[in-house]
Amino acid sequence: MQITIPKQYCDRFPTEKIWIAPRDGDERLPCIVQERTFAFMVRWKERDLLFMTPKERNRLVADLDAQIEQDGTAGAYAKLQRATVKPVAMRDGIVTIPESYDSLFENKTPNFELIEAGLKVF
Repeated sequence: MQITIPKQYCDRFPTEKIWIAPRDGDERLPCIVQERTFAFMVRWKERDLLFMTPKERNRLVADLDAQIEQDGTAGAYAKLQRATVKPVAMRDGIVTIPESYDSLFENKTPNFELIEAGLKVF
């Protein structure tokens, strides 16, 4: 399934240039330059998705690690593990999400809300 992120939220995700140097055997071909926008996605509060910038993702993981280290649990986020945070590529504001999340948006249009942790899609 694809989700189109509204333009007012797309600009918050950093775009990077990637240089790809293809080869044909031992011969190098001209570099290809592509612009990619990366985001991180996690299931949020069981029924929503959260899209994060790399900084927001790092902050979330650090907060979870600190909470686990402090008291052995992650409190309200006990079910949220670092492994569940998935990188996704965004192209022209469109993100393709794994099929396992399709049921969250069956028969409804996604809504968006900017929260402290990132961009919530519900």
